[in-house]
Amino acid sequence: MPHRPYCALDGCRRRVPRSGGHRWCSTICARFDTEFDRLRDLCDDTPESTEAWVALVEAADAWTHYLQTRRALCATQQAREH
Repeated sequence: MPHRPYCALDGCRRRVPRSGGHRWCSTICARFDTEFDRLRDLCDDTPESTEAWVALVEAADAWTHYLQTRRALCATQQAREH
């Protein structure tokens, strides 16, 4: 069976679901990707655009951290059950 591709969101290391032909692992990653595209079009080397970019990166990083933490928690829970 071929490997599923990774999420199209830069930095996300999750795999895309088998069904649906999507490029992202979740609707949240798809939304982050859309926001990065929108912000890329708006960025103009001002403090405001830099601040917006940093905020978006921090939000995406927080989401990734949450997913990693949840995955570890689920693995711990499964180990306890077996």
